[in-house]
Amino acid sequence: APPWRRSEREPSARAMRGRQELFDAHCHLQDERVFSRAGAILSSAKARGVAKVAVNGCSPLDWARVEALYAEHPDQVVPNFGLHPWFLQQRGVGGGGSEDEDEGGWLARLEDLLRKYPVAGLGEAG
Repeated sequence: APPWRRSEREPSARAMRGRQELFDAHCHLQDERVFSRAGAILSSAKARGVAKVAVNGCSPLDWARVEALYAEHPDQVVPNFGLHPWFLQQRGVGGGGSEDEDEGGWLARLEDLLRKYPVAGLGEAG
């Protein structure tokens, strides 16, 4: 079995001593397919030495889930807010995609989120 499936047991504090902490620089725990299990995923990651994870929002439609994960796990989640090129048509929260640069107020919302969460990064960017 692959190493990550060998055991669901958390290593003891003694086994963790001296181990390097890891940072997952790119994940999408806000994705609706895994969001309901994000707490368990974060616990499992922490038990395996992943101290922090960057959760990268892809469009205004998932930024609230990024906020929720950060609110629930501020010691482990680094929130990131951005627009992935695949989801540019969702930038106007109503699903619009006109030439108007700030249709739906997405740019103002993005700026507000970055001010509200000084630890946040700008991304997903593709």
